[in-house]
Amino acid sequence: MHRRVRLELPAGDVACSAARRFARDVCLRWDCGDEVEEDAAVITNALVTNAVRHGQGAPVLRLELRRDLLTIAVYDDGPPFIPPGTAVSDVPIGLGLMLVDALCTVWGSSPTPAGKVVWATLRPRLAGT
Repeated sequence: MHRRVRLELPAGDVACSAARRFARDVCLRWDCGDEVEEDAAVITNALVTNAVRHGQGAPVLRLELRRDLLTIAVYDDGPPFIPPGTAVSDVPIGLGLMLVDALCTVWGSSPTPAGKVVWATLRPRLAGT
């Protein structure tokens, strides 16, 4: 099973509520379970908030379900991601990324030709598994 959806978000704060709604709807449609639906909404909100605050342009949200792994990825045109709270960053880790770290199985970032993608993964309990 492999499913993937994308949503081009508007620039600005309205992007967060649109992204949360989209993540919830997709998790419901894919039957990921209530807990994963809630966690996905929280993670999506944190990643989109950071993209709006620190990135450039309008973010793009991608949700992908491959086998038993749900990936939430947010693309933006901003500079490379430097993880806060590390030796190479003078920015402390914020509450949003603390929640991401606590709720997901793994998260990280990768450069893209136009900016970066910050992603996180969850393991949903799918119906019938």
